[in-house]
Amino acid sequence: MTEYSTGEHVDSSINVHIVPRLGSRKLNSVTPIVVERFLDELESDGVGRGNQVNIFRTLKAVLRDAYGKGAMADDPVKGIQEPEYVREKVVIPSLVYVKKALAVADEYLALEIVMMVGCGLRNGEARAVNVNNVVADDVYRVAEQIHSKQHKPAKRKHRKAGGVREVRV
Repeated sequence: MTEYSTGEHVDSSINVHIVPRLGSRKLNSVTPIVVERFLDELESDGVGRGNQVNIFRTLKAVLRDAYGKGAMADDPVKGIQEPEYVREKVVIPSLVYVKKALAVADEYLALEIVMMVGCGLRNGEARAVNVNNVVADDVYRVAEQIHSKQHKPAKRKHRKAGGVREVRV
């Protein structure tokens, strides 16, 4: 099973966002104003707030480590406020909406919709549904998910290795 680990998220933050914007700078030239401009650029480039938070935390860890080891005279993130991430309100679709979606969905998407609506599966969990996880006539064991971007099996979030949950079908 392929995992998309925290390490890969950190690597992405560094290689996709931090190095292209700050990589040519000398460490001692990174000041709070430079960090604030960096955050402004993320915002203007349309990087989502959740990603901004993660990217900032990675940058902050790198800069604080450099500062702590004496590579920088001043703390470049002192006084910088972390971007605020506010979750969007969850909207539960109406039965009418679900029926319309099922009417136009192909058989694969229809199965995902039914498993999400009827069993409370998350998107990636519904994409991974298969007969091998049916453990009784009325019980489905949620043991895996499909990664939304890599389209491969992925580790389920907030679960220990081998952790499963069972839902009534």
